[in-house]
Amino acid sequence: MNAGTFRCEGLETPLGRHGKIVLPLSLVVIFPTALATIGRPPFTATLQPAFAWGMSVGLIGVFDRWMARPSAAVRWLADASYWMYLAHLPLVIILQSYACDLPWPAVAKFTVIDVVTVVVLLVSYRWEVRFTPIGWLLNGPQSISPRG
Repeated sequence: MNAGTFRCEGLETPLGRHGKIVLPLSLVVIFPTALATIGRPPFTATLQPAFAWGMSVGLIGVFDRWMARPSAAVRWLADASYWMYLAHLPLVIILQSYACDLPWPAVAKFTVIDVVTVVVLLVSYRWEVRFTPIGWLLNGPQSISPRG
């Protein structure tokens, strides 16, 4: 959504300008109300999309305000995120197949699967993807190679 507004309006997009109002409203009012009305179609059909849009617009405002300066770390994570999106599912399925028989609480299994998935994919992106043809295909050629 933000990329589309950037293309049309440039860096100063008005989309998130009310983020400091919309984000708390979505979290404190819309989300609890949506939970309380699950199973009641008129409310569900209205509140769930309102929450999704409110969070999206609110977070765009937050990131426009607090992440306005370029950051190498944020850029690296943004580049890695596409690789993680594409490659996460098989890894999560494999880890779930191993975790399903463990006598751990579901929250512990979820946390371990998430942490292992993120670490494996970030390490694989750094050492096996970023400066290879796969990385060039995903993010374009990088200006700085790992050797220089």
